[in-house]
Amino acid sequence: MAFGDKKTEDTGITDHAATVTATCTGYSPAATDLMVGTYFTGAANGAADTTGFASAVSVFLSATATDDGHIFWKVGTDTELVCSDDSGSMEEQVLVAAIFEGPFKTAPIDLTDTGVKETSDPFTTGTAVGNTAQASELMIAIGVYRHGTNNSQVTFTQTGDVGGTVSSLTTTEGLGSYKHVVFGFQVLTGVGTVGLTLPNSNNNTGRIGFATFMEDAGGGGGGSTHHIHLPLLGVG
Repeated sequence: MAFGDKKTEDTGITDHAATVTATCTGYSPAATDLMVGTYFTGAANGAADTTGFASAVSVFLSATATDDGHIFWKVGTDTELVCSDDSGSMEEQVLVAAIFEGPFKTAPIDLTDTGVKETSDPFTTGTAVGNTAQASELMIAIGVYRHGTNNSQVTFTQTGDVGGTVSSLTTTEGLGSYKHVVFGFQVLTGVGTVGLTLPNSNNNTGRIGFATFMEDAGGGGGGSTHHIHLPLLGVG
């Protein structure tokens, strides 16, 4: 496999329950692989137990938002499977977890950006966060929105000058108020700006964002736990 290739994935959805779990089974990450989770909950200021990424780390940064979204990650070890348990307060919980081929740096985060909460078509992020630090990085994208029936808005477009195509990994749909998570990824092969759009033809309320993760060209990364707080939304 090449750098940034997806090795495995899993999703978890539950309706008005306190916990959702997504477990990537059947593959043990190498020490330099990247484990990623994207998460959307209806609980304000909920707690999180992200077993397999980090223990008892809060991913909810707003004490008032009725909904929150997040990207969390870990550079893996050769013995640990991805298993993510996220808890809310009896609300819809949506979680996607995946493992990507390394080698990633032990502190791999480069660029992060989120768009504003909006109902415009399309959802957008900015490209004003600067250029990527190096040519070889993996971008992870998250889109979160509500719609009672439409879960077909799953194709990110790359608007930065890095160019290329963003793959839609998985879309999951919460029940009740129909929360949607779109998980995308793209291997970046040149230095430049990064930006995204996601269709919003029904003018849903939502937001999108991304984080880029640097390849370790020297192959010496991995084996350590790291965490980024990427506040994405309050769409209540």
